[in-house]
Amino acid sequence: MKYSILTIICFTALSFFSNGRLGELVPAYSVVYDSLESKIPAGKCLITGKVTRAEVIINEALIYTKSGVRVNTNKEGRFRMLIDTSDTYLVIHKAPHQDGFVEGYKFESQHHVEILIFMPEEYYMIEAEKPVIYAYSNDKIEINLNLSPKGEFTFTYPQIDKENEWNFTSTKNGEIYINNKSYPYLFWESITENLKYHKQQEAFQGEVVKSNMIITYLETELSQMGLNATEKADFITYWGPRMTESNYSLIQFKVDEQYDEIATINVTPKPDNIRRVYMLFTPFDSYPSHLKIDNSKVKYTSISRDGLTIIEWGGSQIPEQQLNKQL
Repeated sequence: MKYSILTIICFTALSFFSNGRLGELVPAYSVVYDSLESKIPAGKCLITGKVTRAEVIINEALIYTKSGVRVNTNKEGRFRMLIDTSDTYLVIHKAPHQDGFVEGYKFESQHHVEILIFMPEEYYMIEAEKPVIYAYSNDKIEINLNLSPKGEFTFTYPQIDKENEWNFTSTKNGEIYINNKSYPYLFWESITENLKYHKQQEAFQGEVVKSNMIITYLETELSQMGLNATEKADFITYWGPRMTESNYSLIQFKVDEQYDEIATINVTPKPDNIRRVYMLFTPFDSYPSHLKIDNSKVKYTSISRDGLTIIEWGGSQIPEQQLNKQL
């Protein structure tokens, strides 16, 4: 039985990663039984079960649904909740661990489901989210761009070829043409295991920013790095809504050569100018006073836009548990 549980854990994690849905690690679960019980109200499903992590009971974990049903596990790690059959997933929260999810199971009317939930252990795959590449040139020019992520691609658009290359025509206004179709940028996402914050003498390099200052902070930093108005707007409209959900965020930028930790890039002909900006951030409900922060300002070299210019940005949310492994 123990072997079959481990198989479920591995299978669930692999299917999750192959779907490219990072930032939310899905814990394995095992349904003990699913039986019809007429005493349960129509349109409702009774769920009972137990939550563990690495064979340790998880008590006082919060379990909730999209419709707002909320319960806590008791000292034995057990819970009991009556949910609507319209609910499609359960969320399991236990600080400081990463939230877990039970998805992909149909909760049927008047059924009683007994389920064992196995919270994920300290192993995280991190998604490189929405890296986009802009290309500008004084005249129309044919470009070959090879991209090698430090993990596996989960999505590219337009689709990259088998050699991890895009061949396209660049124009002065930034339009990219592939097979007579126009694109504003090249898009890719990937997953990786070993993405970490830079530290200097045990201190995390970066800044802890309050939610009401996130947008101003991003506007200032991105401007100093040389991003134009369109590039900044694309960045902030993607990341801003998520980052302002929490009270505080630790933010660190990996610029130019540091971006190679996420992916390397090779462009032919050689660009006259290139600027690559990658952001790591970790959200916190309260100020992370336990972290030592080196918030000394970084001076970025200026970037010209004359000639062939490549601009790239992307980012990753680092779970607090992953960050804590660097303490």
